[in-house]
Amino acid sequence: DDDDDIDDEENEKSNDSMNSSDLMIHEAKKKHREPLISEPWPAELHGLKLGFITEALRVGDIFAYEEPKRRAALDRIGFDWGDREIYIRGLQWHHFLACLFSYSKIKGSLSIAWDFVIPDEDPWPLPLRGEHLGTKVNLIREQESVLRTHFKHRAQLLDAMGFVFLPPMFSPPPEKRDTRLPPCLRLNSEELELTRQDRRRKSTKKAQNTGDFIPPEPGPLDNPIAYSFYTVVQLKEICRARGLSTSGKLKQDYVDRLTEYDKDFHANNKGGGGGGAP
Repeated sequence: DDDDDIDDEENEKSNDSMNSSDLMIHEAKKKHREPLISEPWPAELHGLKLGFITEALRVGDIFAYEEPKRRAALDRIGFDWGDREIYIRGLQWHHFLACLFSYSKIKGSLSIAWDFVIPDEDPWPLPLRGEHLGTKVNLIREQESVLRTHFKHRAQLLDAMGFVFLPPMFSPPPEKRDTRLPPCLRLNSEELELTRQDRRRKSTKKAQNTGDFIPPEPGPLDNPIAYSFYTVVQLKEICRARGLSTSGKLKQDYVDRLTEYDKDFHANNKGGGGGGAP
C-alpha cells in the first residue's frame, strides 16, 4: 500500500509532462510491477516482420480475409482488419505483378484476353502456370479508383508498364450482328430512279454489247453531243464514221477531236461549204 501511495504521488507530478504513449507504458509497468515483456520471444519468431505481415493481411496482399478458415482463425484472436475500403480483393498484388511482367516479356504487350489462363508450358514460370490472369486483370480494372486513391504507387507502376484501365469484362462480348436492311432496300425512291446519264450509259453499253451501235450525227451548236458519256470503243467508231484518226492515248483525246469536228462541221455549213467532215 505504501508503494501504491508513492506511485500515485509520482503519477500526479509527472502526468503533465508525459504524452499518451508514456502514460500507457507507465500504467503497464505499474500494473505488472515488472518490465512489459517478462519472457523473451520464441526463438522461431525472432526477426519476423510482424508489422509488414499485419499490413499485408489488411490490404489483401496475403490471402486471408476472403478465405473463410483463415479469416475465422484471425477473428478468434481479435485481429483488427483495419479500414475495409483500403483493400484489393480477388488477388495478391506481388503475385499478380509477377504474372503481368511475365506476360509482357513473353507476349510483348499487355493486351490480355478476358479469359486468358497462363498455360502449363515453357517459357512460362512454373509458379505462375494455371493462373487466371485475364480475370485478375479485369479485377484490377474494376478497382481502379481504390488503386488511385489508396495505392497510388501501384497505379503509377501499372501506368509506367503500359497497362490500360479499360472497362472490366468478365464474360465474352455480345455477338455483333448487322441488323440493317440489304443495300437495295436502304435506297429511297429518288436514289432508285435512274438518272438521264445512267440511262444513256446503259443504252450505249447495251448497243455496244449487241453490235447495234450507230454513230450519232454531229449535234447542234446549242445542244452539243456529250461525247464523254461514250466509251472509248464507241468514240473510235464515231471517229471512223467521220473519217477521223482513231489514234489516241486518252479518252479525252477522242472527245476533243469529235467536239472540234462538230464545230468545224457547223461553221462550214453556215459558210456554204456543204455538210460532212472537213
